[in-house]
Amino acid sequence: MYNKDSQKSALHRFVEGDGFWVAYAGLFATIVIVANLYL
Repeated sequence: MYNKDSQKSALHRFVEGDGFWVAYAGLFATIVIVANLYL
């Protein structure tokens, strides 16, 4: 139980950080580029 709470806390800090949004934007941009290449 403690380990699960610790992981949730770490994930919460990660989501609040800029790194999460940078990774999300990068993933979205990659999908858009790939879609444009194959469509």
